[in-house]
Amino acid sequence: MPGIAAEHLQCVAHALGWFGKALILRDYWFCWILSIAFEFAEYSLQHQLANFAECWWDHWILDVLICNWLGTYIGMKTCEYFQVKHFSWRNVRPFSFAHSRRFSFARRRRNETTDDVDTSQTVTAAPPPVADDGSATPKKRKRQGTIRRNTQKVLKQFSPHDFTKFEWAGTTSFTAYFTVVLLLSLFLAAELNPFYLKFLLWMEPSHPFVIARLVGVFLCGLPAVRELYQYMNDSRRAVRMGQHTWLLLATIITELLVIIKWSRGLFTEPMPGKIKVFLSSLAVLLVLYPTVA
Repeated sequence: MPGIAAEHLQCVAHALGWFGKALILRDYWFCWILSIAFEFAEYSLQHQLANFAECWWDHWILDVLICNWLGTYIGMKTCEYFQVKHFSWRNVRPFSFAHSRRFSFARRRRNETTDDVDTSQTVTAAPPPVADDGSATPKKRKRQGTIRRNTQKVLKQFSPHDFTKFEWAGTTSFTAYFTVVLLLSLFLAAELNPFYLKFLLWMEPSHPFVIARLVGVFLCGLPAVRELYQYMNDSRRAVRMGQHTWLLLATIITELLVIIKWSRGLFTEPMPGKIKVFLSSLAVLLVLYPTVA
């Protein structure tokens, strides 16, 4: 029974993880590529981490076709439910944060002007009468409405900007291809780092540090991928990558440096020859593909 409960918990964790990746990437194609690439990475690193040594059914049926697909499907449906604007990596011009800021500034100036006019009119006009039945006066109702609007604005700051769909087009140009490959490598590293950190630091999967790390990467990945998307598609307004993208990149690289430093002398078993051939062939294909396409 404990083994069955642990297996069920692992399936739920897999589905939740891919639910989060779908919210970040917002594209079926990219999620499927990442899911298959991670399984190949597990095959390639079985000589270092024993928990990667699973049967083919666990790799491709339970993980890819059931847990990963279910989490991805629910995540994409969530994006479609909250979708306010469709994003295409090919033709549609992405949303501009600069335009949003200008619009917000103009609206704020217009509201301030309206408030000044209302205030001047209130000062010159006679004070409003107080209702005998104890109900709120017009001035008090206006103050309550202002507080309500300000409260809604504050709450919106802690909600996602949008749940729009991303359509990754990694073959339209060399820049798009390089960015997609780089993002895929970054997500693979972010997926593999926790397994190595747990092994090196002797932590259980339920350790609070492991859970906090996963939550932190998820919260940082949401705006990071969004900023990278805008930088790729609207470079005239987004002249540089956003701070969340740099923060996520620095976090993943720091984890890799920690793993390289503290794993010296631990993984003495050499990489199998067939894995070397497979990785070399994959690297050659990644280099040759943009030149041929």
